[in-house]
Amino acid sequence: MDRCIPKTGTFTRAGPTAVLPSPDEIDESYAGVLMRINGFGTAGDLENAIAASSGLESSCLRKVTIVELLARISGMSVEEFVCRHTTVPLRRGITPHHVSTPHGSEARRGILSMASRRQNSVGAVMCPGCVRAEQENLGRSYWHRELQIPGTIWCHRHRVPLLACKQEGAYFRSPSEFLSKGTSQQIECDEAFVNSPAYKTYIGLCAALMETTRPYDSKAVGIVLAARCRARKVRRSTKSRGWLNWVPTLSGRARELFPEQWLNSMVPSSKGEGQIAQLERAAWGTSHSHVTTYAIACAILYASADEAMDDIYLGVRELEALEGKCRGWDRSVVCTDTDKNRMRLQAIVQSN
Repeated sequence: MDRCIPKTGTFTRAGPTAVLPSPDEIDESYAGVLMRINGFGTAGDLENAIAASSGLESSCLRKVTIVELLARISGMSVEEFVCRHTTVPLRRGITPHHVSTPHGSEARRGILSMASRRQNSVGAVMCPGCVRAEQENLGRSYWHRELQIPGTIWCHRHRVPLLACKQEGAYFRSPSEFLSKGTSQQIECDEAFVNSPAYKTYIGLCAALMETTRPYDSKAVGIVLAARCRARKVRRSTKSRGWLNWVPTLSGRARELFPEQWLNSMVPSSKGEGQIAQLERAAWGTSHSHVTTYAIACAILYASADEAMDDIYLGVRELEALEGKCRGWDRSVVCTDTDKNRMRLQAIVQSN
């Protein structure tokens, strides 16, 4: 069990005793710490206490999310707290909806509600090595936001597989309570895979999206991926004929680079569509896909997360520049020569 939680960084204002959230601590884990040091039995008790100390009436509490209350007691703005301590930046990382709206903006209340939803479908994920190190050095362990990235199965710092706990409300409790109860994610986890360029690119891209302050437009990302497919001679669709049949497909490359069980957990069938259809949609840029699907496509097409993020950033900036000049966006403007494309996009951005 964790030792007594240090009171370093406590606030002196009236209300619940508060500590600053640890770096990379997920919001529900921070709420659990506040509950334990104040002796609250439920998250609702914590919400009521923060609201009362903030002067909020009970009638107004229904309109305020737990994320807003946690931001208030931590001394951060709501947008800052959402970007630092929730997975919203990743889940909204690539989307067609409200791309100019920052993560956590109070102008879109749905974004704040999104922050309070369950973080990871496989359960709360932890590294036993990190838990023991934090107990020894900090006096308490906490749930790391970065480890909640879907598909994360390995801690490179301690070189051990991660454990998952599916118990309801696990995030509100200390990870140390589940060291003996945590279970492996039952996914092939060997060092050859977790050290592969494809896995590192996927994790690196998701981690980079987690650090964004607003999302990228899925329309621009899809067209960037389409151009990359042409440059890397990868077919976006399995529906081809004639001489194109010898060209590898995006879904075929996915099966070569990722274990089947891992891939099945990451790109489940949706509305009757399988993995192939979802990867094709991401690369065609015709409709929105889940952010992890875009990340897997980038892991197939790029050698590193930095290279992928560079192209995505430039593609989005080009879309913004062109939309300022014309109503539509010509898909043919993205050429297959990556270096020439990057120089041309930079010139367009600088001219605007």
